[in-house]
Amino acid sequence: MASGIFFGGTGLTGNLTMLCLLGYGGHLVSLGEISVGSLTSLLIYTGYVGGSVSGLTGFFTGLMKGVGAGSRVFELLDRVPAIKTDVGSVLPSSRNGDIVFEAVDFAYPSRKNAPVLQKVDLRIEQGTSVAIVGPSGSGKSSIHALLLRYYDPESGVVTFDGEDIRNFTTTSWRNKLGIVPQDPPLFTGTIAENISYGTPEASEADILRAAKQANCDFIFGLPEGLSTQIGKASLSGGQKQRISIARALLRNPSVLLLDEATSALDSAAEHQVNQAISSILAKSSITVILVAHRLSSISQAERVIVLENGRVTEEGLYADLSTRENSRFRDLMAAQLALEGRRPAVSSKAFLESALTEAEAEKEGTEESTVSVEVPTGKPEKGRQTASL
Repeated sequence: MASGIFFGGTGLTGNLTMLCLLGYGGHLVSLGEISVGSLTSLLIYTGYVGGSVSGLTGFFTGLMKGVGAGSRVFELLDRVPAIKTDVGSVLPSSRNGDIVFEAVDFAYPSRKNAPVLQKVDLRIEQGTSVAIVGPSGSGKSSIHALLLRYYDPESGVVTFDGEDIRNFTTTSWRNKLGIVPQDPPLFTGTIAENISYGTPEASEADILRAAKQANCDFIFGLPEGLSTQIGKASLSGGQKQRISIARALLRNPSVLLLDEATSALDSAAEHQVNQAISSILAKSSITVILVAHRLSSISQAERVIVLENGRVTEEGLYADLSTRENSRFRDLMAAQLALEGRRPAVSSKAFLESALTEAEAEKEGTEESTVSVEVPTGKPEKGRQTASL
């Protein structure tokens, strides 16, 4: 508003000045004291001067805006990060070991009075898979944040192979990790460029191997394959997740962090992503830490850890926790476990066909209450059976 008043006032002043000069100059012309040419010259020169002064004020205003924006940029550049990136020893790429949280307390810097993790003790053995579950706000994603060293714990220690991860340079430590976020970023470019982002030295053979491991079969059906141009909105959610998994696998990580990798996907896409996760879990050399809400993802992990109010309240095998009386995991997953109990056993192919049918029905806005799934029986066409979900 101040800017509008200023520029409006200066414009009005300039116009009034021109009108006054024109009126008084016309009066002098009528008296014969000046010629019409002199009046015209005066008005033209006055317009030049007024335009220059107006441009000078605009320049000064832009300069002040630049100074204000620059001060914020310089303030950001002058900030000293709490976590030093170049302090510590370089972690050898061949070194592996268990990840251990010992009495870890943590709160975000902006909410010091709201602890997220309290006295967390857990051990994740090398080459095992762990699913971390719990209600929203229980601190699941904070486990990933501490492992990635976005933050350091307020007290306690996180160790890798018996050594505090703060003793390693952040670059060498993060090179051991691969992460698949809930909403992975894609960039305008080819599929190969998106997969190799962060690993520019990767060869085409390496990219193809990572794509196959991540179940990115859709790539090979595209006319240009890995050279296909994509952007943020050109792929489905499941395809984006599998590209993100391939990107993480290309780094050959020792530890893979999956943060709600299937929470925003439909049934068909979730099934395809879970197939990729299953192939990763089959590799005993990779430690997988999975944050998830869906049983289809949780059940693939070797061990389940339940977090509530920033504390580990329960841990054990999925089969044990899902059947144990008074289990907190069972209480948290009650609705999904009940659904699993009512679901008939079908093959992976039949499940995928069912999921695709459901997705198409939802897209068309249908209100059908049942979905028929054809379960192959190995008999001729007449021998097929129909199961109703």
